[in-house]
Amino acid sequence: MSYKIVYDSEAEIMSIRFKKDKSVDSDIKGNVVLDYNAKGELVNIDIMKFDMESLMQLPNQSKVRVI
Repeated sequence: MSYKIVYDSEAEIMSIRFKKDKSVDSDIKGNVVLDYNAKGELVNIDIMKFDMESLMQLPNQSKVRVI
């Protein structure tokens, strides 16, 4: 399984892309948007108001790698 993680620091959105399929349906749960393809499979997750700086200040932040 190939996936892509993108962080937009200006918009504070973390996106995790699981498949290149087109999104045809979405669920919104708080600050999280789940996108699904025509087969109902999860293709993307967007996390709104994601603060990378706060994440990096957590204990064990050495396990987090920003690319």
